[in-house]
Amino acid sequence: MSETASAEGAWGVNLGSNFMSAKVPYDASKYAGISFKAKVGPNSTKTVRFKLGDVNTHQDAGICKSCWNHFGKDITLTNEWQEYRVMFSELKQADGWGDPRPPALSPDKLWAFDFTVGPKASFDLWIDDVQFLDCP
Repeated sequence: MSETASAEGAWGVNLGSNFMSAKVPYDASKYAGISFKAKVGPNSTKTVRFKLGDVNTHQDAGICKSCWNHFGKDITLTNEWQEYRVMFSELKQADGWGDPRPPALSPDKLWAFDFTVGPKASFDLWIDDVQFLDCP
């Protein structure tokens, strides 16, 4: 088990990956969202934020002036493996910061995904089988 920082200005920890290769965003417009399997250890915080960075929020795209406020959703995990499905349409930027602040995620220009645990939290996070969800 690990613990995130509790100092003034601490933001937590991220676990994730980039989609792009050679600085080209990934076009996921033919998909509706992302699924993954996850669980947490018995003494872990259960709340994580799943986020997708797109052309408007990821620094490498060269558009944002205040970057890293990716589109996300808070998810409560359990101690048992479960599948979670997150639709692109459910994802929102955190309030109060980020520039630009477009109305929705751009699935045709994705840069990265990550799972974030906030500050002052003990965590034991397990993630598996991350994949795109086909449109219905």
